[in-house]
Amino acid sequence: MPTVHEPSAMSLYLSMSVNGAPLANGTGVVVGHSGKFWLVTAGHNITGRDAVTGELISQRTGAWPDAVAIRHTWMGQLGQWTDRVVPLFKDGQPIWLQHPSGPVVDVVAVPLLELDTVATIYAVNLDAPGLAELAVPDEVSIVGYPFNITSGEGFPVWTRGTIATELDFDHDELPMFLVDSRTRTGQSGAPVFWYSSHGMIPVRGGWKLNDGQNPPLTLLGIYSGRTDQHSDLGRVFKMSAVREVIEHGKPPDGVSPIEA
Repeated sequence: MPTVHEPSAMSLYLSMSVNGAPLANGTGVVVGHSGKFWLVTAGHNITGRDAVTGELISQRTGAWPDAVAIRHTWMGQLGQWTDRVVPLFKDGQPIWLQHPSGPVVDVVAVPLLELDTVATIYAVNLDAPGLAELAVPDEVSIVGYPFNITSGEGFPVWTRGTIATELDFDHDELPMFLVDSRTRTGQSGAPVFWYSSHGMIPVRGGWKLNDGQNPPLTLLGIYSGRTDQHSDLGRVFKMSAVREVIEHGKPPDGVSPIEA
């Protein structure tokens, strides 16, 4: 039976739309916390606005997405997929949560309220401690869909990167760090993993052997995009930001979908 590494099942292809018309594609991951599940992705995937400037990403439509289709594994059959459409508004009000600091922290959480047995959820447990203790310039993987490319049977593409800024400090006064990696359009919202197929786990000052109780996997954050179009430096919002969104975030005010 073919081997599928766990992050390949966790990284999800997203299609944003308004009134059924396609707008954009991106990447996301499901996070579990206190018995609930959330689709976590870059905020600009859901708002259609640049997180820094607030400007429209698509000048052609000027639309907020009103739905996101999540490509889940179908009934536990890895390599077979089902698209689950999640409305982003209820009674005209947005349902996603943004960071308490606002959209400048480019991470949102969309509650997944109607799970069923058709879509199998491979979630990251927010309550489980990360195994790896990483630092500059350790290697990480951005697992997503650059240029909407999928690998065999629809799985994501792994892009290698290295941690480019000190993790104990927030870059640009935001809960994020930078990675040095050749990422591209479509990877926004991708989970950034440290993952080992050989079971060795990096710790401060060396390595240790995994005790076998947990997979050698740590989710470090959510990829947001490059610092500018000419740079190979990308922004990754830390898991502390994800936790703050889920635990303390609120839906944005004054948001409604615009006709395409």
